[in-house]
Amino acid sequence: MTAPSHDALKTLEQSRQRLIQLTHSLGSLIASLNTTDPLPSWPSLQTQSNIISSNLQTLSSHLTENQDLFGSLVAYPAPTYPTQAHGNILEQLLRTKLDPKVEEWVSRGRERAGTTAGAGPETGQAGQGAGEELSEEQLTELWEWAPVEANREARRRDW
Repeated sequence: MTAPSHDALKTLEQSRQRLIQLTHSLGSLIASLNTTDPLPSWPSLQTQSNIISSNLQTLSSHLTENQDLFGSLVAYPAPTYPTQAHGNILEQLLRTKLDPKVEEWVSRGRERAGTTAGAGPETGQAGQGAGEELSEEQLTELWEWAPVEANREARRRDW
């Protein structure tokens, strides 16, 4: 395996910076929610929400643009990584499959998409064929299903 090129390293560094920005934005929102009594003003929350949304959109487009690179990179720990102390973190970072709970949630979503949109597993994600957009009816069904399912998933979590 050859070392990543200069461009690949630059792309990884850009990804890291975008993730750091998103983490700071989320941390700022959490801090303002936890420390402000009463809650922050609506314009303040909306501004923070817009910043987070912008960070997510930027990160999403960056990841999409570099999908081939990220799909071809292989991560492995350095010999000096403290596996005894941080083995559980290493296992999570090197996972190649979704967490079983997440996998179940995704499969329920795909089943739902398959039953409502007439899609099967051969059509890909969320009942879409390659490059196709969801119809208005499919989007409406998705928007009706997603909040309920997200709520159900949140209730299962031990926050």
